Amino acid sequence: MLKTGKLIFLFLAIFTTSLFSQIINEIEIIVNNEPITSYDIDTLVLETGETRNKIIDLLVRKSLEQQDADRLRITVSKDELDAYIEKIALAQKMTKDVFMGYVLQRLNMSKLDFYKKIEEQVKQEKLYGTILSSKLERPTENQIKSFYDKNKEMFSVSSSFEVIEYSSFSESFLRKKMMSPIMEVPTVFEEEKTIFAKDLTAEMLKILEASPVQNFTKIIPSQSSYLVYFIKSKGDKKPAPLESVKMVIVQKLMLVQQNRVLQEYFTQLQEKANIVYLK
Repeated sequence: MLKTGKLIFLFLAIFTTSLFSQIINEIEIIVNNEPITSYDIDTLVLETGETRNKIIDLLVRKSLEQQDADRLRITVSKDELDAYIEKIALAQKMTKDVFMGYVLQRLNMSKLDFYKKIEEQVKQEKLYGTILSSKLERPTENQIKSFYDKNKEMFSVSSSFEVIEYSSFSESFLRKKMMSPIMEVPTVFEEEKTIFAKDLTAEMLKILEASPVQNFTKIIPSQSSYLVYFIKSKGDKKPAPLESVKMVIVQKLMLVQQNRVLQEYFTQLQEKANIVYLK
């Protein structure tokens, strides 16, 4: 039989634990009958370093998104999750299993929790796709030109590039040459060139512009061979031709339009929602 002192201690311990649990899980906000607790908010504040008000806004938006996805009956299958993870792993030049192992260890996360996070992400992308499918319009030629004229400094690039072009049918031989440019490597051919920005595709211009002077570009597949450029110097900066940056401008304008449509959609959703702030 427990002594009176031990009984009081046990009661206090249970009461304190229960009270602490209630405090940290205190409901602060109810979004259409879905609760957001102090624990939800404070955990994200600690993880992100963002202000409490910003985290509250984020969690309200997240709750509205999840409810809307459920309303629209948006689901994600196991095959879709695996394909999504496979795609991310491939972009990191890893197999799915290696990528999963790396992420789980790095984030100290269980496989189940990781799949839940990915499911949330895929479901959000599908929800956004559904919302945007009938609301996005490609920018007109006038809108593209207007954006270009107002932001020419954004598209200023080197007018020319003094380079040494190395080419080979073998990527491994090309890498050897990059490691030791003065070494003779069989089947690697080199040629000094002046390349003008106006003659380049948007992708090639982006590669050369992003590469520092006195450095190699990345290796570029070219039909049946591989190319790499050593950047000796770059010409003066000038606005890139409109045609070479048109797709970049289209992407920027589409992104602005996309963000505006989503913001308006969820603002309206929030205005119609029953949101109760208890604190």
